[in-house]
Amino acid sequence: MYNVLLVDDEALGLEGLIKLVPWEDLGLQVIGAVYSGFEALKVIEGHHVDLLVSDIKMPIMSGLTLFDEAKKKLPCLKSVFISGYQDFEYAQEAIRMKASGYVLKPVDDGELIEVIQNVVRQIEEERASHQMKKIYNQSIPYLENQVISELLEGSFNESTITTLLDRCNIHWKHKSLSVAVVEIDNLQLKLSKYLPQERKEILSNIVRRITTQICTQKVGRYYKTTHHKIAIILEGSAEEAQQRLMQLVNLVEIHSEFTITIGMGRVVNDIHGIEESYKQAEKALQHKMFLHKQNIIRVEDITEKTVKELGDFNNLLSSLFNAVAAYDLKQIDSSLSKLFCFIGELQDKMTVYTFLVSALFEFEVKLISMNENLYQIIGNKLQYLNELFQFETMEALQTWLSDKMYKVAESLYKKKQRPNYKLIVDVIEYIEGNLGERLTLQEVADHFAFSPNYLGYIFKEEMTENFSNFLINKRIEKACELLRDTRMKVYEIADAVGYKNLTYFSRQFKENMGVTPGDYRKECGGQESCTY
Repeated sequence: MYNVLLVDDEALGLEGLIKLVPWEDLGLQVIGAVYSGFEALKVIEGHHVDLLVSDIKMPIMSGLTLFDEAKKKLPCLKSVFISGYQDFEYAQEAIRMKASGYVLKPVDDGELIEVIQNVVRQIEEERASHQMKKIYNQSIPYLENQVISELLEGSFNESTITTLLDRCNIHWKHKSLSVAVVEIDNLQLKLSKYLPQERKEILSNIVRRITTQICTQKVGRYYKTTHHKIAIILEGSAEEAQQRLMQLVNLVEIHSEFTITIGMGRVVNDIHGIEESYKQAEKALQHKMFLHKQNIIRVEDITEKTVKELGDFNNLLSSLFNAVAAYDLKQIDSSLSKLFCFIGELQDKMTVYTFLVSALFEFEVKLISMNENLYQIIGNKLQYLNELFQFETMEALQTWLSDKMYKVAESLYKKKQRPNYKLIVDVIEYIEGNLGERLTLQEVADHFAFSPNYLGYIFKEEMTENFSNFLINKRIEKACELLRDTRMKVYEIADAVGYKNLTYFSRQFKENMGVTPGDYRKECGGQESCTY
């Protein structure tokens, strides 16, 4: 229903308007019938009006004046005027003011109804057009986000990319472009001082502050990638891009308690080079440990020395982890000694701590892949980070880390000695390889020739959680991975992880992750971009 306001200074004319027209049948409801323009404006003050039907010639305030005043408050207001033949000059003015309809007295019922029907069609068409435009405008950021993602990954379609760029008002043809990747410094360390339920909000806030600065300063068009990084595509020369990025680094420091480091790829002269520049930016950022953080690291800054240092560090970590997993105490001691010889060459205290936090983070990731939890073995994360920063000598730090590594090694070794360990490892491998199938405890027990009660019992004994919870967690974990790293539709992901009912999948995902699958993808996969 659209709202209509009737105005006529004669009671008979007003009564005729009310009775002669089947307002409700036309999709209209009369919200007011008044005798003057002043009363009409009072009605408009308190109500939304779609259509004004008014006598054109009234004392003190004419219908035209009323319409002019009303349009200041309701720009989309439509009007139909009623006038005598002798008032032709009013009709000309009404046409100039773009009135929607004009009916001469004496009013013919059929003519008035036809005019009003035409106006209702105008209103509906304009509303539909406005809604379509609104939907289109709302879709542009998502379309731009998708286009930028495809450019960064080099997965765009040659035949459609130009059209899509034009639609997003992006003009990058034959322009100098480069890609930068923003990373928040010491993120895990700084988040550790907050409670787990606070970290998500804290992280969202800092990412929002960074992206706000990117838009405000017109640094470039951004795309949120995985692991809370932000990729930016910049226009202009390397010097211009670096200047804008350095300004961003400084502004983030001023406006938050976090700092950022930015990796920067080489300038390219075509959209086809964006993927390579992006890879270079990511590569540059990997060397933050060996170069100054809170700065711009260009791919040109990477030297053979820093490449070797990064490789050495990763090799030392792998060697240490393999020794821990194999319960090779001699090799653990040797790997730790080599690791601390390497760390001992670093220049400042904070860099040493950063390396050790990075080492622990890598261990955390590797243990997760083995269905182990680092925190359950060595203690609360916040506790061990606090312990770490209490030590002031390399010797004390090495002793502390040695103790933690031996604890992990012993825990893994004891677990492997349990009689059912190998069976449960095989069960977990079977679950991970068949997540898309209809897995139940009965089905898995049949596969391994055990009774479901027995398998359920030993599974809980080994994993400290029951089979159904473990299966749900594995499915949600895999769904998160697919939401972050693929363009699969949510219903396709649900099917891929064993949910045949999308509603049930969405509900269970939200129960476990606190957000819907779509919102998770936006937060972790970068469903957001900047247009300026």
